[in-house]
Amino acid sequence: MQSVFLRQDYTSRDFSHERMKNGIFRECSFDRALISDAHFISCTFENCTFLDCEMRYSVLASSVMKGCSFTGSSLLISNFRGSEITDSDFSACQIFFSDFTNCRIRNTLFEDCLLKRTDFRKSDLTAISFRYSDPDEAFFDGDGR
Repeated sequence: MQSVFLRQDYTSRDFSHERMKNGIFRECSFDRALISDAHFISCTFENCTFLDCEMRYSVLASSVMKGCSFTGSSLLISNFRGSEITDSDFSACQIFFSDFTNCRIRNTLFEDCLLKRTDFRKSDLTAISFRYSDPDEAFFDGDGR
């Protein structure tokens, strides 16, 4: 059975060490939340905001994110492996040592980001913008690293 959460305000909530599988979140606000070592596996996030979140060691693997904003968040060793990310915004994020492998990422912004050793290999990166970011420190298919 899937849990559905609609228009919930989780602003500044501490989700550290929380576990959720197959949850559906629609139009929820996670702004300034602490999402460290939280696991949201195979979840769906539609039109949710994660503004200025602390997401250390977070796992959102095999999830769907559509129309979500992560603007200004810190993603350190975060795992998005196998996720589908569409029409979303990661602008002004610090994304270090994170895993976006085997993802389908479309129409999404990674603008003005610090990308350090973040892995995008084996991912579909259609209509992605890395404007004002330094993707040289990230890993992509065919870069020999």
